[in-house]
Amino acid sequence: MNLIKKIKIFIDLTVPQYVAITIFNSILFWIIINQNLNVNTNLLLVILSLSLAILGLNAFNQVYDINIDKISKPNRPIPSSKIKKETAFYISILFFIISIIFTLPTNILTTSLMLLFILISIVYSLPPIRLKTKLGLSNLVGGTLYGAIPFICVWLISPVDHFPILFFLFFYVLAINIATIKDLEDMETEKQMNIKTIPVLIGNENSVKLIFFILIITLLIIAISSLINLVDNKFIFPSTLAIFISLIAYKLSKNYNITNFENVKTQAPIVNFGMGLILIIELLFGIATLLI
Repeated sequence: MNLIKKIKIFIDLTVPQYVAITIFNSILFWIIINQNLNVNTNLLLVILSLSLAILGLNAFNQVYDINIDKISKPNRPIPSSKIKKETAFYISILFFIISIIFTLPTNILTTSLMLLFILISIVYSLPPIRLKTKLGLSNLVGGTLYGAIPFICVWLISPVDHFPILFFLFFYVLAINIATIKDLEDMETEKQMNIKTIPVLIGNENSVKLIFFILIITLLIIAISSLINLVDNKFIFPSTLAIFISLIAYKLSKNYNITNFENVKTQAPIVNFGMGLILIIELLFGIATLLI
């Protein structure tokens, strides 16, 4: 097997695209918490640790999702026999171990949080606990791993004592929405496997409506909080603009039938559309923090 094929197998196993979201969010959390972009070495270590943990999570999840992937994603490395299940397992554990090593120079609390991240990643997929099969927990776990834990890790290595609870909850909800969007593409297969994600419980169409509803309500809370000075009033601009963008996105999704999930080939663009929208909204808040 040549090097290019090995690299492709590695990419398909670890899905490093989600590392980009982790890096983006970690830097954004630093900006929101510290009101500047004066990063330190500890932030870089946290980003490396979170990135490796995400790679480990994705590989570990594929080890135990083989029955799902045989149906919905048969070209993935494990169901297509491009890599052994045991090899993928050891790769995921290696990523988890290296992830913890990178947190050791920071502080004990950050290391402890990353250990919690890894524990949740394992019980998310590992039978018999397998949190992803429990009612709504798949979405909450996604919000915790992509939003809550990274936010707290960044705060722990920041020079700021005050914990911005409102923004913590805001980004946690956005991360839950990202997890729900990701679940859209596997709804039919997960329904067959009795995995109770939000799309499985209420359907893809209603899930899209719920995602937009939660998103707009969350943005309204930030906008109102800015008006009454619970948070800096400069956030009235990104929150208001984000509400209009969300309404336009929802209208476009209806006009151009983006929420049609009958064709499997349309599912990835749907997921990318939703994730892109949330990342744009997050970017607005980062820009407002630095420039206003």
